Amino acid sequence: MRYKEEFVSLLDEMEKRYQKANEKYATCMPGALVRDSSTGKERLFHIIREDGVRKRRVITDNDHIIGELFRKKYIETELKLLSKNIKALKRFINIYDDFDADNIIANMPDRYSRISEKYICSDIACKHNLMQWAEAPFEQSTYEPKEKIHKTSRGIKVRTKSEVIVAEKLDASGIPYRYEEMLYIESFSFAPDFTIMTENGLWYWEHAGRVDNPSYIRRHKWKMNMYEKAGIFPWKNLIVTYDDENGALDSRIIAAEINNKLL
Repeated sequence: MRYKEEFVSLLDEMEKRYQKANEKYATCMPGALVRDSSTGKERLFHIIREDGVRKRRVITDNDHIIGELFRKKYIETELKLLSKNIKALKRFINIYDDFDADNIIANMPDRYSRISEKYICSDIACKHNLMQWAEAPFEQSTYEPKEKIHKTSRGIKVRTKSEVIVAEKLDASGIPYRYEEMLYIESFSFAPDFTIMTENGLWYWEHAGRVDNPSYIRRHKWKMNMYEKAGIFPWKNLIVTYDDENGALDSRIIAAEINNKLL
């Protein structure tokens, strides 16, 4: 996977936030807040240095000054944390290498990296090609993009929580896929939830989530018939899973489908 660009983007975001926080800190009230309960009664003081002399004023009932000093300390603490993280992230980026197949091969000794791919261990070469397929541009469905309100850990927008679970299980198993890639059968266009590339060819995954909706189920059945016309069958290259009538999903079913058909 390629993550270095994301780390660099995060570093840029943190540096911008540090700059803004620094600008805010410059406008803060001078001095600091001190709490004292030595007399048996808690009091708050504003500690400030004026003309080289340290002074303290009681501000226990002054919400404005207390609030300003709290804001100052908050920004000061934010700056310290950002500074620490920026330094750590810069060191990390300097030594980090992405671990996608291209970079792994590029880091191999010349006597290996120059060898034609046909001589590379078949499972590595295959995984390399499959990942390249998954990351390549493709024609994705443009139907109701506003419905894609859920995000997977990879940042892929999907329509339902159940689809998030399917995507996460596929990712965890290292299985490359495309979400809602367009598929054309006869004069109709489809967007299977997941188009999956395996060593043995393409698989399609449909997850039906509205089993209590008659029109949705009618459309689903018609879609299954169209798949069969194109030679796409549940026992051959199609996985079909369902939410129950309460909208719940058993993730063990998803795991079993992956283990039994895709791995």
